[in-house]
Formats: sequence, C-alpha cells, structure tokens
Amino acid sequence: MLGLMIGLIIVGVFGGALLALLPRDHDISLDKTIDDKLRELPPIFEGAQRTIKIATDFDPRFFEKQRVINAFEKALTNGAKVEFISEGDPPQWYREKEEIKIKRVKRVSCHLMVVDDHNIRLERPHEPGKFGAEKLDIALIFKEFPLLGQRYSKEFDELWRQVS
Repeated sequence: MLGLMIGLIIVGVFGGALLALLPRDHDISLDKTIDDKLRELPPIFEGAQRTIKIATDFDPRFFEKQRVINAFEKALTNGAKVEFISEGDPPQWYREKEEIKIKRVKRVSCHLMVVDDHNIRLERPHEPGKFGAEKLDIALIFKEFPLLGQRYSKEFDELWRQVS
C-alpha cells in the first residue's frame, strides 16, 4: 500500500511537471509601463476576429504609435467591429475610419478593453492622460478567459447603451 501511495505521488509530481511544460490556453500579464502595453496589446488587436471594445482616454503615447494603428488596421481587415467609449480626443486616424465607432463622454467610469469576448485588459482607476505605475495606472491583461470576457463585454455594452 505504501509503495502504491509513493508511486501515485511520483506520478503526480512528474505529471504536474509535464503539464507545466505544455503550452497553456490562457495567460495573465501585468502591464505597468508604456513598453508593456506596446508589447502586449498590438498582437491581441491583430488577432481580433469579431470585436474590439475599449473604454479609454486615447493616450497618444499608445494610440498614435504606428504599430498600434497597424494592429487596428489588421483587425478591421479581419472583419472585427471596433468600438471606443472615450473621455479623450481620438487621434485623427481613428476618427477618419468609418468602420470605427467612437462615443465621446465627459468621463468613463472605468477603463477596460475586451477583444473577441476572451481577451480583457482592466486598469486601475486613474486620471486621464496619466500612464505608468507612478501615476497609478496599472493594468492586468487576461488572455483567453472567455467567462471573464463575456462579463466585461456585457459591462461595456451597458456603458455603450448608457451614453447613447
């Protein structure tokens, strides 16, 4: 009996180690700097197939970067519907894109991003135009979390309806 228990423990340890080496379907990233944001978000936008929903202040240090614009262009080419609720002025490229819907508000109640209802970026509340840990703008990016994505997609949709 003791041998069987030891065998199960060894199999469990080796099994867990093997599972840890396999690629995961989901990931969580911490986004503390503009470099983190520029590294993490464009690939998510590029992969969008259905929707990109963002409540933002349109920080130009991010949204005016060519890499970000290219990522949105790719998402639009893929057929993604892009919607922004913004307390800031959208850069010209976004305003000129007929396919992008933008609703201006005096202040968004939360800054969030939902892509295809399974990639989410949630920020701590902060003043518009401030970015980085020293400005209290820190975000978590949840990749491939469909239940969480559906919840925040509904929250975004409710915000969209409220500002209509």
